[in-house]
Amino acid sequence: MKGLIEIDGSLGEGGGQVLRTSISLSMAIGRAVRIFNIRAGREKPGLAHQHLTCIKAAKQISSATVSGATLGSKTLEFEPGEIRPGDFSFDVTTAGSVSLVFQTIFLPLSLAKEESHVTIRGGTHVKWSPSYEFLRDQWLFYLSRIGFGISLGLEKAGYYPRGGGILKACVRPATQLRPVLFSKRGGLQGVKGLVFISNLQRAIATRQVARAEQTLVSRGLSPEIEIREYPSAGVGTGTHLRAAFESGSGSYTSLGERGVPSERVASLSVECLCDYIASGAAVDRFMADQLILPLSFASGESFYTCEKVTKHLLTNAQVVEMFALATVTVDGEAGQPGQVRIIPAQTADGCSH
Repeated sequence: MKGLIEIDGSLGEGGGQVLRTSISLSMAIGRAVRIFNIRAGREKPGLAHQHLTCIKAAKQISSATVSGATLGSKTLEFEPGEIRPGDFSFDVTTAGSVSLVFQTIFLPLSLAKEESHVTIRGGTHVKWSPSYEFLRDQWLFYLSRIGFGISLGLEKAGYYPRGGGILKACVRPATQLRPVLFSKRGGLQGVKGLVFISNLQRAIATRQVARAEQTLVSRGLSPEIEIREYPSAGVGTGTHLRAAFESGSGSYTSLGERGVPSERVASLSVECLCDYIASGAAVDRFMADQLILPLSFASGESFYTCEKVTKHLLTNAQVVEMFALATVTVDGEAGQPGQVRIIPAQTADGCSH
């Protein structure tokens, strides 16, 4: 085991992303990490239930030695052991995001020699995290290009505040991870969408579809949008849209809230999608930061244009470089379109980590 890596949790966007990225990389390369000032940039700093589930999941799959994993803790020490593939089940116990828990553990599980099956209970459609549809349609699209073998399924939807959603995943060994080049996205292949609904009148979903179609058609697009009813212990709805180009795509989900008209829910995802299309970039604002970790383990240099340079993008770039895994260059002003170049560090024999 090499020396301890110290990470200031207040760097960049100062939220839970620093924690999740650090733990994921710690397991992937077998280096102990100490994270301090955890979530210093948040109204309630320190570890919340969702982060504790991430740590619990990471500890279980890597037989890690952990110190400081308590509610509200601002410092965590995490020393991983060997990754153990297998069948795992985790419960956030709240409406905390299941997708963020899974994104913490997928990389080390992908580097194991056997496949794993994972069940995570919690929020599948909650604010400030990737929706199930984003993971299935957008995240997996890019990861499969790199060489990851992951399949996902939704057994139940989980909304705020009740949670109770169930995500199931299969993670197969990634034998060779390829670099990607998404500089020019080419022509538009289509715009597809899904309005999902649970324990609400179908008319609510119909209104979302009508508003999304009307707005997109007025902008010269021809969307295909379907309605799907999800089983759930709670109540919820949302609009998910994705624009696919020859090389690149953008994907956005907007969630319903009490007091927010259905038409407004649809308009939010439409506005985001149209901003992405207008940017001319290949990769959307959310996927841009989520590509950095997996591409740091690729066999060569990657490059892509992104819709917007975000704090999350810059934060992930900083953390990856602190682990000396890759050189990550982000060109562009914050909040504007940019370019990302990732050059994995090379081992002495010329192979990437």
